[in-house]
Amino acid sequence: MDDKFHNFQMQYDGQTHVLTIRLQEPAGHLNDSAQTPESEQWVEWSYQIPNIPGNGNVAMALDLTATTGELTNLQQFKLTSFTFSPVASVNVKYVNEKGQVIHQADVHYNGAPVIGNTYSTDQLNLPGYTYIGLGKGSIAPSGTLSKEGLRYGHLRLRPHRKDHR
Repeated sequence: MDDKFHNFQMQYDGQTHVLTIRLQEPAGHLNDSAQTPESEQWVEWSYQIPNIPGNGNVAMALDLTATTGELTNLQQFKLTSFTFSPVASVNVKYVNEKGQVIHQADVHYNGAPVIGNTYSTDQLNLPGYTYIGLGKGSIAPSGTLSKEGLRYGHLRLRPHRKDHR
């Protein structure tokens, strides 16, 4: 535009999946009769990123690039602030006494699956099995996400035993 840095903002809302980009354009750059030669104007673009089938609450990465097309202008960014929320998620499996997975459970998050937010799971009644407790090293069925990365919960089950009377 004019070889100077201009304010640039980018925000992604993990709940609505809306990416918003704002650029403050220099005075006189836009052919807008409402813009005076001394003023700068914010230009905003928003895009709702579609759900990717099978992606669920998996963390995603964002890459920032710029181009001038055929021109050879230098593209530069000067970041003055950056906020990052580490992802923390839970994986809950129902396993039998031999450690074999019987069922994968759903996990509910209060907001995005990031450190500080809460999670909960639903206790399932699986036909033919009796719940006997949490597996060794398992996390609680509900709580606050406190560590970055994936945490596991194993709910131990045993097959119903028939009474022989």
